[in-house]
This record gives sequence, C-alpha cells and structure tokens, in this order.
Amino acid sequence: MKCGLLWFFFSLAALCLQAQEDSIRQRIFLIGDGGELENGKHPVVDWAAKNVNWNDARNSAVFLGDNIYPLGLGQRGESDYEESKKVLDYQLSPFLNKKGRAFFIMGNHDWKNGKMGGWQRARNQYNYINGLNMPNIQALPGDGCPGPVAVELNNQVVVIFVDSQWFLYIHDKPGPSSNCGARTVEEFQTELRELIAQHPNQMVLVVTHLLLLRIKPRTNHMNEANQQLLLAAGLYGKASASSSFAFSFLSFLRSSKTARFSIFFGVSTCWP
Repeated sequence: MKCGLLWFFFSLAALCLQAQEDSIRQRIFLIGDGGELENGKHPVVDWAAKNVNWNDARNSAVFLGDNIYPLGLGQRGESDYEESKKVLDYQLSPFLNKKGRAFFIMGNHDWKNGKMGGWQRARNQYNYINGLNMPNIQALPGDGCPGPVAVELNNQVVVIFVDSQWFLYIHDKPGPSSNCGARTVEEFQTELRELIAQHPNQMVLVVTHLLLLRIKPRTNHMNEANQQLLLAAGLYGKASASSSFAFSFLSFLRSSKTARFSIFFGVSTCWP
C-alpha cells in the first residue's frame, strides 16, 4: 500500500492553530507520496480540502513527488492515462480557481520509477499541470531539469524546488545541450549556493522528493546524489534525520551570515 502524509509547517508563524490570525505570515502544507487513490478518494487531500481555506493567499501546499503511482503520467491514448490523470486531478482539485498556491515536484515514480521513457513521463506531468494555466498552480523545476528554482512566497519566505530524480536517472534526460538553467551537477551546485546567498534575510526552504540522507541508502547512485546536494548547500556532515509515521523527512535549520534554511523531502515509509 502506498502512503502519503500531510506535514504542516508554519513559517514565521505562531506554533498552533489557536494563534491570533494576524500573527501568521505563511502556512505551508507539505504532502508526500500522494499518487494513489483508495476507493476513489485520498484522505490527505480530503482533509486539506475540508480544513484549509484555500482562498487565503497565505496558504500554500507543496506536493513532494510520487504524485502518480506506479509509473507516472503516460501520453493521452495510452492504457493507463485516464486512471493516472484521475489521480492527479484529485490532488489538483482543492486549488482550482483559488488564491492559495499549490506546487508539485516529481518523484522517482513520476519518472516511470527509473525505467526508460521516464523523462517523457515527467514532462507529461509538468506539461499537464502547467498547461492548466492557473496562476496559483505550478509544477517545478520543469521539463525534467534538476533546478534549483526559487519562488518567493512573501518577503520573508523563499522556496527552492529541486528534482532529485534528475541526479539518479540513468537513461535519457536533460544534459549539457539542454535549455535547463543547470545542466551539470557542478552548475547545479553553483546555482544553489547563489540562490541561498541571494536571500540572506529570508527563510529558505529547499524541497525535493528524495532524502538527502538515509540510514540504508537505496543505491550508491542515490548516496552520491545526496552528497552532491548536501555539498552544494554547505551541509554535508551537518544534517540530521527525522521521521513521522508514513512520511520521512530530513529537516535542517541553520542560521548563518548567508542563509537560514530548511530542507524537506517526500519519501514515505510504510509498514503493515
């Protein structure tokens, strides 16, 4: 059974829902591994739709990847397209024609779980979401590029989006001849450092699908990619891991002369 859990993050806010409304500058809801419906419904999305006012521009949601199990979004006309589209539409539905914002990043399952043709399936999902032309809904970084892409939620909070599967995918993907802002690991590292340095007085959240650090890494490729991300952010050897039921995440909050930032990830851990 696939799992998904909502992680509710108050940025520059009071620590509880009972806090005075005016004290809250931004609410960010992090949703991981939402790519499967159960009896036609998704309990986490249903909770968010029922309990959050998505007409409040201070509310934002980030879907942390694996938005469609098991192999992402195919082309129109493929046998799994309609069912996959239904799952994605369900996740999108609370945000249509609202003021609150929703962001989507890709996970390994959105890249066809690492199989050939994965880049195309990631692009299909990027194109479908961004093709809605909803100003409050975006899939980032876009086109299978690694990122990093920064979005300012307000003058105190910046979110940087990273597609971690780009680092791990061994088949055809954007490379040195692509139109991506960062086309190599070295360019990615440089851009991430520069983005963090450009926001010295804001809280910076780096969001991606895969954990930077796992006690038992899935593959050496993942471990290497994790190290590259940590090195790029200046965090290698300094991060700590935490977990919460069906949602594993690594969070690191650092204050320095250049940045104050957290890193959040969307890989779920499930058990019977």
